[in-house]
Amino acid sequence: MIALTDFSRPLRYEDGSQGGIPQFFADMTGWQELTSRVNSIANTQIAENKKGIYILTNNYAIAGALKFYGKPGISKVISPDNSFLLYSPDQLNMRTIIYLSKDSPQMVDRLAKNVKLLGKLSTENSHINGLYIYRLIIPSLAMKQKYVMDRIKFYPDYGKK
Repeated sequence: MIALTDFSRPLRYEDGSQGGIPQFFADMTGWQELTSRVNSIANTQIAENKKGIYILTNNYAIAGALKFYGKPGISKVISPDNSFLLYSPDQLNMRTIIYLSKDSPQMVDRLAKNVKLLGKLSTENSHINGLYIYRLIIPSLAMKQKYVMDRIKFYPDYGKK
């Protein structure tokens, strides 16, 4: 892609990685595929659990893509990041969560009583390449604390009244 543009330097992204297309394109590539895959997983989970499913990500762009491309009523997208924290619960009190993260399975294993890796995205030229899709059943205290701390990182006055 660099050969087809006026760029004379590598395409370095904000996370330090190097891509084949400019980051502003990479940030928007793969959203429909992500949403389709997550909706399919959420549908299966709803059928198995007969309760609402929450989809959690700490990435504002991913949450926005799921809201934009997702089907209304399938599941609730929540995030402690940016303006999504205003529409997300203060605490994680739900039983089942679809969790989207680039955190490794070893890191996520401690975040719930039952953790299942449901997939990993492989989307060339996309910023979401390598994103894991997990199902968490009965989030642990560590996950609940992580969620609250992520909210506080974005909005330091969160919880102060």
